[in-house]
Amino acid sequence: MASGFNRKALVLSPIASHPQDYGNRNRILQTTSFFKQQGFEIHFALYPIEPDWARGIPDSVKEMRAEWESFAIIPPSRPLHQASVGEHHLIDEWWDPTISNYLDWLFKRQFFDVLLVNYTYFSKAFEYAPRSTVKVLEMHDLFSGRKEMFAANGVGADFFYTVPDQERIAFDRADIVLAIKDGEAAFVERLTSRPIVISLPFYMPEKPPHQRPERLSSEEDLRVGFLGANNLVNVVNMRRFLKSFERTQQIYVPNLRLDVAGEVCTQLASNVPGVNLLGRVENIDDFYDNVDVVVAPLMFSTGIKIKIGEALSFGKPCVATENAFDGYTPTDKFHSLKSYDDVSRALVTLAYDRKRLKLLERRSALAADLARQSHVEGCRTLGRAVQRLAKVIVFLVDQPVRDGSTPHQERIAQWAQLCSFMRRTIVIGPDGRGARRRDDLARVEFLAIEEDSFDADGMLAALEKLTEAHTVVELVISAGGSLGRALWDGVRGRFRHITLDTWVPALGEIATPKAIVEPADLWMMTGLDGGAPGRSLATNAFRYEPYALRGWTRSPKDSAILLAPCSPTETEKAGLDVLLAAMEEKAPVCLLEHDTIGEGASPGLFDALRSRPAPSLIVAVGQDVRGVRVWNSLAQQLEIGFLHLSDTRFPILLGDDSGDVVLSWSYGDVAKDVSPAALAARSSLQRGDAGWGTYWNLVAPR
Repeated sequence: MASGFNRKALVLSPIASHPQDYGNRNRILQTTSFFKQQGFEIHFALYPIEPDWARGIPDSVKEMRAEWESFAIIPPSRPLHQASVGEHHLIDEWWDPTISNYLDWLFKRQFFDVLLVNYTYFSKAFEYAPRSTVKVLEMHDLFSGRKEMFAANGVGADFFYTVPDQERIAFDRADIVLAIKDGEAAFVERLTSRPIVISLPFYMPEKPPHQRPERLSSEEDLRVGFLGANNLVNVVNMRRFLKSFERTQQIYVPNLRLDVAGEVCTQLASNVPGVNLLGRVENIDDFYDNVDVVVAPLMFSTGIKIKIGEALSFGKPCVATENAFDGYTPTDKFHSLKSYDDVSRALVTLAYDRKRLKLLERRSALAADLARQSHVEGCRTLGRAVQRLAKVIVFLVDQPVRDGSTPHQERIAQWAQLCSFMRRTIVIGPDGRGARRRDDLARVEFLAIEEDSFDADGMLAALEKLTEAHTVVELVISAGGSLGRALWDGVRGRFRHITLDTWVPALGEIATPKAIVEPADLWMMTGLDGGAPGRSLATNAFRYEPYALRGWTRSPKDSAILLAPCSPTETEKAGLDVLLAAMEEKAPVCLLEHDTIGEGASPGLFDALRSRPAPSLIVAVGQDVRGVRVWNSLAQQLEIGFLHLSDTRFPILLGDDSGDVVLSWSYGDVAKDVSPAALAARSSLQRGDAGWGTYWNLVAPR
């Protein structure tokens, strides 16, 4: 069985998710819960700007800590809700450097599949996430034109307001933009073509409808409810509506009662007996259970009206203005009324005619069903978009990479580390319990395969599970023998980009007949048919010093010469003996016993090197190309001379102490005619990235 892999989402919000007493809190809970239901760990970062957080830490913090995997508060370092510097807010005008510091610190220590940012004025957060994190912007409201809309309704703008050019900056930073209704989604699509724009209307999970039997009796009061937060839209609209409602009450005096709940009540007043200002309610379920009709008398507003979504979710009939029902499908003329007076008259009609109330209930139930369908389809679209954008690089390996005890393990570790800067990188392989924790592999994730499942079927099953939520942009196989062949058979033709580690003999045999030239270190296949020629790439063994040799490569260099066998032939072994005997007269010489570098070999190489001082020169003898690359890489890390000798390389041009060119025809010539100092000075030290930069350019753009 596979273990050790979790999808993670970081949520940044200026609004708390609990309690659900405001519409925007409900929306934040809904969208965040969607990712939780999809199997993501939710890490919630709150930059609090709400009044109750300005007064202290509310008790609701306990609910958020219980609901999410982790919960953090980013303390504001500047006054909140600042007025615009110019005519309109700049998109980053409310950004706080403390958020920058937090995100910079966090992303250096953890990888998140998704960064969900609430509100466009916090879109700068996307600049701190790595490219492979899917960036989702939850708009909530459209802030372009907000000031002008308020002015047209005789009200000064509050909160945040900006212009399309500024809001485009926020949209372009995101991979996915979530609009709360179709009209705003269309606006974003006209403004920019960069992100995926998804309309995700608000709709809560349906609650079992609670209908009071008394509501159908015209002798009983018809209970009408409005629940709203203390914001300018609610306050202005409700003040104007109450004037209309009070006039209507005085004229008709029907059995009609209006319950107004929420913080909006702190800004309202009414002396009419049928109007009850309830104030804050602790349980909105109780509020909706005790009303028969929900009213939404908004002549101007932004976004979608969460109160409509709530009412429909609770199975309540709605009487609303056209503006208030925008974003939902009206199925009754009482859903799209033109004025406050129209709303008041509609309520009077329902109070006198309870059959009309039953009709409105049925039609509102249809609107609720349509809203649910739109929401479900939006969630499906969001899930598919995240999966398509959640790109990962996956390694299938047959050895504990973190161990780094062999050159091959170390090379794969450094390869995975390079990939982790391009995309989220996941290594599927042996458990490797007890392996050292390596800070250089902090960004690499390891999906361990338990011993009883460590076979091709177990590894392919773990890979299949990954593909349910991610797009694999590159699949790297580094496994030998029958396992490597079985993995290749199980994946070819299924992934667009597959790279075989041809250091592994079994994989080299697979690549050789297909490659135009004999594969070097990697064989990169592009295409789904599995029969493309592929691309062969030679690379340096190590991009940086091996983890097991940290400190050793920076220690003072000894004058010794290190002779390194690389699968030498019998003739080359004799040459090693000649070099050892002749060079010992000029400098200390060490002949390393480790003979090969390849698959599964040299488990004690790094320990052997650490047991002796770092040399001033490495001479590799033999025709094992992989071994030569290992020694060349180590010489590069040590910043010392390197020379490769083999039967096939003679004659070789070197230099003597005087600086003259010397043509050496044999191992004896090298040992006799050239001093170690001159040899070190004129040796072919490999510089540069030797193939890894080319690999980056091939993989990173995908």
